[in-house]
Amino acid sequence: MGKVRFISLVSTVVFLLSFNSISAAQAAPIDGLSTSQNKTVNDLFKALASSNPDRISAAKRKYLAKGTPAYFYVEMVENHYSTVRYFRGINNVGMPTGITPTPEPRGKYTATKRGVRFDGPADAFDGFHSNFKFNKNGKLRSWTVGTLANKNRLTLNNRILPITSNISKDGFQVDGGYIYKEPSMKATAQLRVKNISTNLKSWSFAGGNYGGPDGRYLDLGATITGCLYMDQVAFFETQLASWPTVVAGTEAVINPPVFNGCGGGNSSTSAVFRFQTG
Repeated sequence: MGKVRFISLVSTVVFLLSFNSISAAQAAPIDGLSTSQNKTVNDLFKALASSNPDRISAAKRKYLAKGTPAYFYVEMVENHYSTVRYFRGINNVGMPTGITPTPEPRGKYTATKRGVRFDGPADAFDGFHSNFKFNKNGKLRSWTVGTLANKNRLTLNNRILPITSNISKDGFQVDGGYIYKEPSMKATAQLRVKNISTNLKSWSFAGGNYGGPDGRYLDLGATITGCLYMDQVAFFETQLASWPTVVAGTEAVINPPVFNGCGGGNSSTSAVFRFQTG
Protein backbone atom coordinates (compact mmCIF):
# COMPACT_ATOMS: atom_id res chain seq x y z
CA MET A 1 0.00 0.00 0.00
CA GLY A 2 1.41 3.47 0.77
CA LYS A 3 1.18 6.24 -1.79
CA VAL A 4 -1.36 5.90 -4.56
CA ARG A 5 0.04 5.23 -8.07
CA PHE A 6 -1.56 7.77 -10.38
CA ILE A 7 -1.28 8.63 -14.09
CA SER A 8 1.45 11.17 -14.82
CA LEU A 9 0.06 13.46 -12.17
CA VAL A 10 2.64 15.83 -10.81
CA SER A 11 1.35 18.22 -8.21
CA THR A 12 3.87 19.81 -5.96
CA VAL A 13 2.35 21.81 -3.18
CA VAL A 14 4.76 23.83 -1.10
CA PHE A 15 3.61 24.45 2.42
CA LEU A 16 5.38 27.19 4.32
CA LEU A 17 4.05 26.38 7.73
CA SER A 18 5.17 27.59 11.08
CA PHE A 19 4.52 25.46 14.10
CA ASN A 20 1.85 27.86 15.34
CA SER A 21 -0.08 27.65 12.07
CA ILE A 22 -0.87 24.03 12.84
CA SER A 23 -1.14 23.85 16.59
CA ALA A 24 -1.60 26.01 19.60
CA ALA A 25 1.32 26.66 21.93
CA GLN A 26 2.87 23.52 23.34
CA ALA A 27 1.49 22.18 26.59
CA ALA A 28 3.39 20.08 29.09
CA PRO A 29 4.99 16.85 27.86
CA ILE A 30 2.89 13.68 27.97
CA ASP A 31 3.30 11.87 31.27
CA GLY A 32 5.31 8.67 31.16
CA LEU A 33 7.17 9.44 27.94
CA SER A 34 10.84 10.34 27.60
CA THR A 35 11.99 13.52 25.91
CA SER A 36 12.69 11.70 22.64
CA GLN A 37 9.35 9.88 22.78
CA ASN A 38 7.51 13.15 23.35
CA LYS A 39 9.31 14.62 20.34
CA THR A 40 8.27 11.65 18.19
CA VAL A 41 4.61 12.01 19.18
CA ASN A 42 4.69 15.78 18.70
CA ASP A 43 6.36 15.57 15.27
CA LEU A 44 3.96 12.85 14.12
CA PHE A 45 0.82 14.81 15.01
CA LYS A 46 2.30 17.97 13.55
CA ALA A 47 2.55 16.07 10.25
CA LEU A 48 -0.99 14.67 10.58
CA ALA A 49 -2.33 18.16 11.25
CA SER A 50 -0.69 19.46 8.06
CA SER A 51 -3.25 17.50 5.94
CA ASN A 52 -0.37 17.09 3.46
CA PRO A 53 0.05 13.45 2.35
CA ASP A 54 3.74 13.95 1.54
CA ARG A 55 4.53 15.18 5.05
CA ILE A 56 2.38 12.43 6.58
CA SER A 57 4.17 9.78 4.51
CA ALA A 58 7.59 11.06 5.60
CA ALA A 59 6.53 11.02 9.27
CA LYS A 60 5.09 7.51 8.86
CA ARG A 61 8.40 6.16 7.59
CA LYS A 62 10.46 7.99 10.22
CA TYR A 63 8.45 7.47 13.40
CA LEU A 64 6.35 4.30 13.01
CA ALA A 65 7.18 0.61 13.12
CA LYS A 66 6.15 -0.89 9.79
CA GLY A 67 3.36 -3.47 9.86
CA THR A 68 1.93 -2.26 13.18
CA PRO A 69 -1.50 -0.75 13.96
CA ALA A 70 0.14 2.67 14.36
CA TYR A 71 1.59 2.39 10.85
CA PHE A 72 -1.79 1.27 9.45
CA TYR A 73 -3.62 4.20 11.07
CA VAL A 74 -1.22 6.85 9.77
CA GLU A 75 -1.13 5.25 6.32
CA MET A 76 -4.92 5.38 6.24
CA VAL A 77 -4.81 9.13 6.94
CA GLU A 78 -2.15 9.53 4.24
CA ASN A 79 -4.29 7.58 1.74
CA HIS A 80 -7.25 9.85 2.46
CA TYR A 81 -5.40 13.06 1.66
CA SER A 82 -3.58 11.51 -1.33
CA THR A 83 -6.92 10.57 -2.87
CA VAL A 84 -8.47 13.97 -2.17
CA ARG A 85 -5.52 15.63 -3.89
CA TYR A 86 -5.62 13.21 -6.81
CA PHE A 87 -9.32 13.69 -7.58
CA ARG A 88 -8.98 17.47 -7.31
CA GLY A 89 -6.16 17.37 -9.84
CA ILE A 90 -8.03 15.57 -12.65
CA ASN A 91 -10.86 16.55 -14.97
CA ASN A 92 -14.20 14.82 -15.61
CA VAL A 93 -12.59 12.21 -17.85
CA GLY A 94 -9.92 11.30 -15.33
CA MET A 95 -7.01 13.19 -16.89
CA PRO A 96 -4.65 15.60 -15.07
CA THR A 97 -5.61 19.26 -15.30
CA GLY A 98 -2.07 20.52 -14.81
CA ILE A 99 -3.35 22.87 -12.10
CA THR A 100 -2.13 22.49 -8.53
CA PRO A 101 -5.11 21.26 -6.49
CA THR A 102 -6.44 23.29 -3.59
CA PRO A 103 -5.07 21.66 -0.43
CA GLU A 104 -7.27 20.48 2.40
CA PRO A 105 -7.54 22.76 5.46
CA ARG A 106 -4.99 22.11 8.17
CA GLY A 107 -6.04 20.34 11.33
CA LYS A 108 -5.28 21.12 14.96
CA TYR A 109 -3.68 19.13 17.73
CA THR A 110 -3.13 19.87 21.37
CA ALA A 111 -0.64 17.97 23.53
CA THR A 112 -1.52 17.59 27.22
CA LYS A 113 -0.09 15.56 30.05
CA ARG A 114 -2.64 12.83 29.28
CA GLY A 115 -2.21 12.62 25.50
CA VAL A 116 -2.97 14.40 22.22
CA ARG A 117 -6.30 15.81 21.08
CA PHE A 118 -6.37 15.72 17.27
CA ASP A 119 -9.07 17.42 15.18
CA GLY A 120 -8.69 17.50 11.38
CA PRO A 121 -10.85 18.00 8.28
CA ALA A 122 -11.34 14.20 7.96
CA ASP A 123 -13.71 13.52 10.86
CA ALA A 124 -13.10 9.76 10.86
CA PHE A 125 -9.63 10.28 12.33
CA ASP A 126 -10.53 12.80 15.03
CA GLY A 127 -9.98 11.74 18.60
CA PHE A 128 -7.99 11.80 21.80
CA HIS A 129 -4.79 9.75 21.48
CA SER A 130 -2.98 8.37 24.52
CA ASN A 131 -1.10 5.39 25.99
CA PHE A 132 1.58 5.49 23.30
CA LYS A 133 3.61 2.28 22.86
CA PHE A 134 7.08 2.12 21.31
CA ASN A 135 9.22 -0.76 20.09
CA LYS A 136 12.82 -1.34 21.16
CA ASN A 137 14.03 0.88 18.31
CA GLY A 138 12.07 3.86 19.57
CA LYS A 139 9.36 3.71 16.92
CA LEU A 140 5.65 3.93 17.67
CA ARG A 141 3.73 0.67 17.30
CA SER A 142 0.32 1.43 18.82
CA TRP A 143 -1.72 3.70 21.06
CA THR A 144 -5.24 4.20 22.38
CA VAL A 145 -7.85 6.33 20.60
CA GLY A 146 -11.06 7.71 22.07
CA THR A 147 -13.49 10.42 21.04
CA LEU A 148 -12.39 14.04 21.27
CA ALA A 149 -13.83 13.92 24.79
CA ASN A 150 -11.75 10.75 25.41
CA LYS A 151 -14.73 8.39 25.55
CA ASN A 152 -15.05 4.91 23.97
CA ARG A 153 -11.33 4.27 24.25
CA LEU A 154 -9.79 1.31 22.42
CA THR A 155 -6.26 0.51 21.30
CA LEU A 156 -5.49 0.71 17.60
CA ASN A 157 -4.94 -3.06 17.73
CA ASN A 158 -8.70 -3.38 18.23
CA ARG A 159 -9.71 -0.57 15.87
CA ILE A 160 -7.99 -1.19 12.55
CA LEU A 161 -7.63 -4.21 10.26
CA PRO A 162 -5.69 -4.29 6.98
CA ILE A 163 -7.21 -5.73 3.81
CA THR A 164 -4.92 -8.55 2.71
CA SER A 165 -6.62 -9.96 -0.41
CA ASN A 166 -6.29 -9.22 -4.13
CA ILE A 167 -9.63 -9.79 -5.87
CA SER A 168 -10.72 -8.66 -9.35
CA LYS A 169 -14.39 -8.46 -10.30
CA ASP A 170 -16.76 -6.31 -12.37
CA GLY A 171 -14.02 -4.17 -13.91
CA PHE A 172 -12.31 -3.36 -10.58
CA GLN A 173 -9.34 -4.80 -8.72
CA VAL A 174 -9.31 -4.44 -4.92
CA ASP A 175 -5.86 -5.22 -3.53
CA GLY A 176 -5.51 -3.38 -0.23
CA GLY A 177 -6.91 -0.93 2.26
CA TYR A 178 -8.25 -0.88 5.80
CA ILE A 179 -11.35 -1.12 7.96
CA TYR A 180 -11.24 1.36 10.86
CA LYS A 181 -13.66 1.32 13.80
CA GLU A 182 -14.06 4.96 14.79
CA PRO A 183 -14.48 6.09 18.41
CA SER A 184 -17.81 7.60 17.32
CA MET A 185 -19.07 4.01 16.85
CA LYS A 186 -19.15 4.54 13.10
CA ALA A 187 -16.61 2.87 10.82
CA THR A 188 -14.60 3.80 7.74
CA ALA A 189 -13.73 1.36 4.97
CA GLN A 190 -10.90 2.38 2.68
CA LEU A 191 -10.25 0.12 -0.34
CA ARG A 192 -7.42 0.44 -2.85
CA VAL A 193 -9.24 0.17 -6.18
CA LYS A 194 -7.90 -0.09 -9.74
CA ASN A 195 -10.01 0.40 -12.86
CA ILE A 196 -9.23 -2.73 -14.94
CA SER A 197 -12.12 -2.24 -17.37
CA THR A 198 -12.05 -0.71 -20.86
CA ASN A 199 -14.03 2.38 -19.92
CA LEU A 200 -14.06 5.20 -17.36
CA LYS A 201 -15.42 4.41 -13.90
CA SER A 202 -16.78 6.68 -11.19
CA TRP A 203 -18.81 6.52 -7.98
CA SER A 204 -21.17 8.77 -6.07
CA PHE A 205 -21.53 9.85 -2.45
CA ALA A 206 -24.83 8.07 -1.73
CA GLY A 207 -26.01 4.50 -2.07
CA GLY A 208 -24.63 1.01 -1.69
CA ASN A 209 -24.05 -1.23 1.31
CA TYR A 210 -21.52 -3.32 3.20
CA GLY A 211 -22.07 -7.02 3.79
CA GLY A 212 -20.11 -8.79 6.51
CA PRO A 213 -19.56 -12.46 7.37
CA ASP A 214 -22.55 -12.33 9.74
CA GLY A 215 -24.92 -11.69 6.81
CA ARG A 216 -25.80 -8.21 8.07
CA TYR A 217 -25.86 -5.32 5.58
CA LEU A 218 -25.03 -1.72 6.48
CA ASP A 219 -25.76 1.34 4.36
CA LEU A 220 -22.75 3.33 3.25
CA GLY A 221 -21.89 6.72 1.81
CA ALA A 222 -18.63 7.45 -0.03
CA THR A 223 -16.62 10.27 1.54
CA ILE A 224 -14.46 10.96 -1.56
CA THR A 225 -15.68 10.72 -5.17
CA GLY A 226 -14.04 11.08 -8.54
CA CYS A 227 -13.32 9.60 -11.94
CA LEU A 228 -10.95 6.72 -12.68
CA TYR A 229 -9.35 6.43 -16.11
CA MET A 230 -8.44 2.93 -17.32
CA ASP A 231 -5.61 1.35 -15.25
CA GLN A 232 -5.81 4.13 -12.68
CA VAL A 233 -5.75 3.55 -8.92
CA ALA A 234 -7.40 5.44 -6.05
CA PHE A 235 -8.93 4.72 -2.67
CA PHE A 236 -12.66 4.15 -2.39
CA GLU A 237 -13.45 5.48 1.07
CA THR A 238 -16.83 5.12 2.70
CA GLN A 239 -18.33 5.57 6.15
CA LEU A 240 -20.64 3.02 7.78
CA ALA A 241 -23.26 4.09 10.30
CA SER A 242 -22.12 1.48 12.84
CA TRP A 243 -19.28 -0.95 13.43
CA PRO A 244 -19.42 -3.86 10.99
CA THR A 245 -18.66 -7.44 11.87
CA VAL A 246 -15.07 -7.99 10.75
CA VAL A 247 -13.45 -11.41 11.06
CA ALA A 248 -9.84 -11.84 10.02
CA GLY A 249 -9.46 -14.23 7.11
CA THR A 250 -13.12 -14.12 6.08
CA GLU A 251 -14.61 -12.33 3.09
CA ALA A 252 -16.75 -9.21 3.15
CA VAL A 253 -18.28 -7.22 0.31
CA ILE A 254 -19.06 -3.63 -0.52
CA ASN A 255 -21.73 -2.97 -3.13
CA PRO A 256 -20.70 0.54 -4.22
CA PRO A 257 -22.73 3.16 -6.13
CA VAL A 258 -20.61 2.98 -9.30
CA PHE A 259 -21.05 4.23 -12.86
CA ASN A 260 -19.69 3.61 -16.33
CA GLY A 261 -18.30 6.95 -17.43
CA CYS A 262 -17.88 10.21 -15.54
CA GLY A 263 -19.74 13.49 -15.32
CA GLY A 264 -22.95 14.00 -17.30
CA GLY A 265 -22.32 11.08 -19.65
CA ASN A 266 -22.28 8.33 -17.05
CA SER A 267 -24.66 5.40 -16.67
CA SER A 268 -25.34 3.43 -13.51
CA THR A 269 -23.84 -0.03 -13.34
CA SER A 270 -23.35 -2.75 -10.74
CA ALA A 271 -20.15 -3.89 -9.10
CA VAL A 272 -19.04 -5.78 -6.03
CA PHE A 273 -15.83 -5.00 -4.15
CA ARG A 274 -14.83 -8.28 -2.45
CA PHE A 275 -12.01 -8.39 0.08
CA GLN A 276 -10.58 -10.17 3.11
CA THR A 277 -9.06 -8.66 6.22
CA GLY A 278 -5.91 -9.95 7.90
